[in-house]
Amino acid sequence: MSVRFQPRYEGPRGPAWIDNNQKGTINLNYLYADRAFIPAMKIALTAGHNFTSDDSTERSVIVNTKAARLLGFPTPAAALGKQLWVNDSTKLTIIGVTADFVYEGAGRSIDPTAFRNKSGACNYLYIDAGHSDKKALTQRLAAAWHRTVPKQSFTGTWLYDDIAGMDSQSATLSLLGYLAFMAVTIATLGLLGLVIYSVETRRKEVSIRKVVGASQSQLVRLLSRRFIKLLVIAGAVGLPIGYTLSFLFQMNFADRPGNGFLAAAACYILLLTIGLVTIISQTYAAAKQNPAPALKTE
Repeated sequence: MSVRFQPRYEGPRGPAWIDNNQKGTINLNYLYADRAFIPAMKIALTAGHNFTSDDSTERSVIVNTKAARLLGFPTPAAALGKQLWVNDSTKLTIIGVTADFVYEGAGRSIDPTAFRNKSGACNYLYIDAGHSDKKALTQRLAAAWHRTVPKQSFTGTWLYDDIAGMDSQSATLSLLGYLAFMAVTIATLGLLGLVIYSVETRRKEVSIRKVVGASQSQLVRLLSRRFIKLLVIAGAVGLPIGYTLSFLFQMNFADRPGNGFLAAAACYILLLTIGLVTIISQTYAAAKQNPAPALKTE
């Protein structure tokens, strides 16, 4: 199946109004496409129908739900049959309304959009290849292209790769992950150093308490209590700050996955677990040591 489509970022954008009422003018993004494009891209129609043929004189238009709403229609079905003026001399009949769809990434809101069906206005050929072998299909298309227009070079890309390249945040996520790993590692090493220093300076106290009957669990609580308090205080300070920063970061995007407090709490629980393992591993090792060598050296 082949379809032709003129993308929005290379297509026109202009004013449009209903029934010669220019007071309700809105700005529309115009996408030139033939009748095969909408079903090929699996764009749902909420009202009306698709183009029935290639329209060289351009008599009909399909708008998305947001455009219908901004044009003043209470429901998508109410827009059907109305005359949409795209300039002072061209009016098109609205024959369908599509669901809103994302085509410029999550960083932009969905704009009011109209599909226009006009022969000769499309500049791209889109092919639904199904599950064909990419390399073999590309070679076949290149050969067919050279036979058809031998003087022009063939350039073909896979739509999935183009979209992934435009919207990919893998580099940013890798950098943020690396910085987070380094921050956690440095913080853990610092905490480990403090615990080791505290245990060493209190080794005589631990030995005396153990001689007079203190259990290992009591000694672990004694040595760990101050550090655990610090972790709790850090969480009380860091959780609201992290939640607020993540909320502000998502304000940069039109579509947001949500900013639940549980996600921030899960991060804190992970860091708390790392801190507890670091603290208790050292304090438990000190609590189970034989007190005689420490008291003998004193």
